[in-house]
Amino acid sequence: MRAVWFERKGPARDVLVAGEMPDPEPDIGQVRVRIKVSGVNPSDTKTRGGFGGNLRLMIHGGADPCNDPSTSEGEEAFFTSTFSRLVLEGVGHFPQREAPHAVSAAILEFLQSQRPNA
Repeated sequence: MRAVWFERKGPARDVLVAGEMPDPEPDIGQVRVRIKVSGVNPSDTKTRGGFGGNLRLMIHGGADPCNDPSTSEGEEAFFTSTFSRLVLEGVGHFPQREAPHAVSAAILEFLQSQRPNA
């Protein structure tokens, strides 16, 4: 089948690839449909451009007595988009109150790392 895809983020002219891909084979209980024309969703454009895809930054207090930091380990497997986890050692249940500068710095660094060509 003819397809257009991207394997890295960036401007369309730099990252979109047009070519042939194998026809998908449906599993039991599924059907294959023929699509003549497909639109592009704004969220697809944002994701390709590096500004979408539901970014997730988990900031966890390393000394949280209510929600043990181990509960956020391995969470990246549940996300199809960017997931990053930061444990702030010596910080409890309210990192934004207990370590506001560290939290602010982590958020800024995370967001800057998600910009295209960062």
